[in-house]
Amino acid sequence: MAILITLVGLGLAAALALVLVKRSRAFQPLHLSGVVLRADSDPGKQVPLGGAEVRAASGSSNALTKSDAAGFFTIDLEPSWDRDRKVALAFRHDGYEPLESRGWRNGQICIARLLPVERVKPVASNRPAAVAIRSDVRVRYSIKTTTTTNVGSVAKAFEAPNRGLAPCGGAPVCSPDGKWRATLNSQVFDAGSGNEFRNARLSCIAGPCPFSKVTEENLAQPGRIIRLSVLNWSDTVTYFLEAEVTHTAVANMVRYLYPFISGPAMNFTLPPGSEGPSVEADLGGSEIVFPLGPALRLSWATCSATRAADHTTQFRCELKDGYEFH
Repeated sequence: MAILITLVGLGLAAALALVLVKRSRAFQPLHLSGVVLRADSDPGKQVPLGGAEVRAASGSSNALTKSDAAGFFTIDLEPSWDRDRKVALAFRHDGYEPLESRGWRNGQICIARLLPVERVKPVASNRPAAVAIRSDVRVRYSIKTTTTTNVGSVAKAFEAPNRGLAPCGGAPVCSPDGKWRATLNSQVFDAGSGNEFRNARLSCIAGPCPFSKVTEENLAQPGRIIRLSVLNWSDTVTYFLEAEVTHTAVANMVRYLYPFISGPAMNFTLPPGSEGPSVEADLGGSEIVFPLGPALRLSWATCSATRAADHTTQFRCELKDGYEFH
């Protein structure tokens, strides 16, 4: 009997553990991600729609979000015990037909393509014709560049005077072994304001060079100033310094790019560090430069900007009513 009770107890414990494991695995939040695009038979014209309203519903759980400039959105719903849980999505965007889609499951990628609303033009209308914008729109921006030019060189000989064979005798400067009186000759060379030395070389060219040595120098990375000290414990020696003098300047370089135009939208990406973007366009037959500015305002388009992980900035501009690319 005791064995039977033990077996029954073990069976119940195993069953309970199995139920708990299944339930713990099922009790997870529901996550969906996706993108909202403009519906078009041409894949190149399926541009992302930013600012689209996305509503999600699953049972009693609801969520609301909006797509970003790239059309991307994410949805997170409350955890549920239902392992077969499905989600209904509804999409809304000004100028596009609403879209509803059902049957989405956890972790799936949702692609919503919204159809543009067909605008029916009245037979008789006093409304002026759409302003034509030539499709050869150009984007101008500036970027800081650093240029280094060689503006000269230095070739300077200098002496380290001394009289050899003079015992140290407690002099303040002596040879490394302390036997002979020595001199310490220091030199300073200045490349000038805004300049710096490069590829500096120092050599002993005359006199008893083996009985002298350089005790201080910054030839590897001299910058604007070169400092040298030569210890000499024999007769006068001559050293020769050679170096190039360079000047580094920072300037704004103007660059141009042509945006990708698809339907009523144009897209372009600016590199890191770019400044002062403006759009050059032929608007109704007149060449005009439109500075974007921090607010990204254009009289004929609505623009948005997204900073990417590589520090580039992605721009997207959609034409306003009354304008069209030609």
